[in-house]
Amino acid sequence: HFAITSGASLAITGVNSITLNIGSGYSAQIDGSLSFAGDAHRLTATTANAITFSSGAVFTADAGFSGNAFGSTAANKNSVIFQSGATYILKAGGNPFGIAAPDAVAVFNSGSIYRHQVNGVGPSVGGRTYGNVYIEANVNFSGIGSARDCIIQNDLNVLSGFFSFKPNSLGSHTGNFNIYGNVLATGASYIDIGSANMPGAVQLLGTNQIIGDGGGSGSISFGNITVNNISTTLSRPVTVSGTLSLQNGKIITSSTSLLTLASTAVIQSCMHNYSNLPYADIGCDISYIEGPVKKMGLSAEDFIFPVGINGKLRPTAV
Repeated sequence: HFAITSGASLAITGVNSITLNIGSGYSAQIDGSLSFAGDAHRLTATTANAITFSSGAVFTADAGFSGNAFGSTAANKNSVIFQSGATYILKAGGNPFGIAAPDAVAVFNSGSIYRHQVNGVGPSVGGRTYGNVYIEANVNFSGIGSARDCIIQNDLNVLSGFFSFKPNSLGSHTGNFNIYGNVLATGASYIDIGSANMPGAVQLLGTNQIIGDGGGSGSISFGNITVNNISTTLSRPVTVSGTLSLQNGKIITSSTSLLTLASTAVIQSCMHNYSNLPYADIGCDISYIEGPVKKMGLSAEDFIFPVGINGKLRPTAV
């Protein structure tokens, strides 16, 4: 067995790689801190749930580390568990999942924290499941996308830098960002998810979610976004350039936290009961915008604003 007790720390460094392998029938319990630096060190097991990082435990892939910390073969599948309150910090090396999605070596439970501190290409997202995702770097994804969803069980929080996810023309990203917590950004940090090559959407699937909290001033922009919760409250201006899909839950805006629909934006929505209106996608009584909303690019065409109040859709036409 292998254990690091609460308050204790182990740093494995140097250019000679070291592998700690947990044999069949044995386990590792990390309650303190473990870090790898300088080479391709490993902590591996071939039994599911053999290695546990408990609440308060921290693993750091530090400077000079390379590869996947917990192994990269099918034999290592589901061998590592990050429980609620446990943290993985990526400063160098590959992703913690090790093997091709949807399989994974490391499993992140709800309430766990993944901290991404590497500039450039961001964390692995296609087919991956996280607890909280904290971005502390300039993340600019412009590569080939994936057909698999990314599941964020808690918050997407950009603490510094930016998170730009805009797949290029080499391949489309049909997978969604399924977010069950809040979308936050601190200071001048900004979030920009979506491009012409991303038919997938940011899907808000929690309960009462917030976009833009964190006390920052940076912009937040989405291509396609689907609302399927109880409520979404904007804490700063948000722009949608693709499809705003209103399925369930109201979007609460204000004059200082305005929702702007770009000239390219369109509405899709749940069914409404206004049979006298020849428009399908104008929201419904269970999903509408409560507060001001701006539509760019209007000329001679009619547009129905999917607004409402007190549990009722009250569409406004221009």
